Amino acid sequence: MKTRKLGELTVSEVGMGCMAFSHGYGQIPPEQYSIEAIQNVCHHGCTFFDTAEVYSPNLSGIGHNERIVGEALRDVRGEVVLATKLFLDRSEVHQDGSVYDTVRRHLQASMERLQTDMVDLYYLHRTSGGVSVEEVAEAMGRLIDDGLIRGWGLSQVDVGVIDRAQRVTPLTAIQNIYSLVELTDEEFHSLEEALNQCKVYGHRGFTR
Repeated sequence: MKTRKLGELTVSEVGMGCMAFSHGYGQIPPEQYSIEAIQNVCHHGCTFFDTAEVYSPNLSGIGHNERIVGEALRDVRGEVVLATKLFLDRSEVHQDGSVYDTVRRHLQASMERLQTDMVDLYYLHRTSGGVSVEEVAEAMGRLIDDGLIRGWGLSQVDVGVIDRAQRVTPLTAIQNIYSLVELTDEEFHSLEEALNQCKVYGHRGFTR
């Protein structure tokens, strides 16, 4: 399979979004089926796998999807690129003491479920929750320096948010929905602006 660059990451041209093994598109398959499906895709040349801490049945738990992905890819971890996402709430930050401490806590829990000591691409999963994107960007920069992530990204954001984040810690990727079935005209226009901004900054837009 051909490859592309996301920042410093080399990924297969076609990646695998793993959400449906836990949520979103009809009946959730048996766990063993999900594991074998991920392994089969990897066997056929896919090296880029996307998950999130919140992907669980009915979005009612944490980590269901990450555990499946971790189990499926544990024996080929050095050959694949893992992307996962976190959602932040300001109340967590107040409890932990800083945005960095909260983001790191989420990351360490994800790493345990994914059976890895490092995440290749770590996204902020939308920008609600009352935490500024600049604070998250600063925390992500520290995690890169710590060697715990290789790059970071934003999910479901517009040009203004991209600009603000980029000024603090350069982004590796943007993940936005790019589907004529799901997007309104206004949303499609906003997405086009985001993709153009990715070109300006020299990083790739990762769309789904």
